[in-house]
Amino acid sequence: MKKAFHWLLFTGYCSLILACAAPTETLVPTAIPCPQPPPLIRPHLALQDLPPVVAPSEVLRAYVITVEQLQGYACELETIINGYRR
Repeated sequence: MKKAFHWLLFTGYCSLILACAAPTETLVPTAIPCPQPPPLIRPHLALQDLPPVVAPSEVLRAYVITVEQLQGYACELETIINGYRR
């Protein structure tokens, strides 16, 4: 009889502990509308117009212009990406 009482008491305490536990939170992914990205047009780089034989100063000038073009293109891409961030 004493064993049955202890078993019943133990089961009751376990039930109370489990019943009072906080419910687990489950995150459910939901679809949100996302606009289409704008069409991206890659810039025409100054290096692409250089003939095969050119003075080194012209090559250097073309490289400087190309770096500036690519930096501007990267800034445009960052602006587009930042539009999708929260």
